[in-house]
Amino acid sequence: MAPQDVSKHGDLNTDAFVAKGPLPVVIPNILEATQSMLSPRRGHGEPKRMFGYEGFRPRQMVSELLALKQYYQHLVHTLAEVVIEVDPHAKILSANLGALRLLDRSEAQVVGLPFPGLLTPGDRARFDHLRKELSQDLDGRGTRVIEVTLSGTQRHLRCRPVVDKGGITGFLVTAGVVPSPPRA
Repeated sequence: MAPQDVSKHGDLNTDAFVAKGPLPVVIPNILEATQSMLSPRRGHGEPKRMFGYEGFRPRQMVSELLALKQYYQHLVHTLAEVVIEVDPHAKILSANLGALRLLDRSEAQVVGLPFPGLLTPGDRARFDHLRKELSQDLDGRGTRVIEVTLSGTQRHLRCRPVVDKGGITGFLVTAGVVPSPPRA
């Protein structure tokens, strides 16, 4: 299913559904997966299962997943908007081209730096407070916005926790330009 189709079904939010292959393989897998979703035991100690891998070579699946991962990494990397990923201690893990241009640094110069070190002292304290607040958000749905100065420009800093397997693995930080007030 496409993401927009899955989003129409609120109870499908953590499952992935793929129908790929010849119809004689796909149809039984879809039926079995549907029955599993409708099961009253679903989510109550029943182990997660994958359906539909019969007839596919593991290398083919891995290569398709890697290609998809590279595609999305490329999309994020080429965005003009500033996108920075930091670890739970706010050290920079990755920065896209928009961030590197704003900071006027290479990726090798930025990765490993403490992100708060790029902010003014007052903004550092506000960012640390925001990060501590978001550290309590284990479902990863919360986003906080603060206005900061980054490389001499006013930015709306949006921060959201990255959650994997019930724990926070870091934060995604975007920094949009603060619009100028309209002229009178």
